[in-house]
Amino acid sequence: QGDVHAITISSNTASIDCSQGNFFTLNQSTATDTHLVASNITGGRTITLRVNKTNASATVSIDNNTIKFPSGFSYSITPGATAQDVTSLYAVASKNFV
Repeated sequence: QGDVHAITISSNTASIDCSQGNFFTLNQSTATDTHLVASNITGGRTITLRVNKTNASATVSIDNNTIKFPSGFSYSITPGATAQDVTSLYAVASKNFV
């Protein structure tokens, strides 16, 4: 439960600002690849992203430095037009493990 924040696309990049909340939506309506990147990542946060695809040629690529998926489970946008994908962002920032 919470507010859903729309992600805008600028220069083919969609940035998830994790400090805004936990729920995001992205409208992917162009026949280009949109690069998805996350910022302001903090520990213990779960992010849900809904991708609304309205162009059959639209694709989404993931910034592997800020968005991590378990091995063998990377994200691939649903083919075709008028697809809606809901996925979770798994981001980890850790340091100084002894």
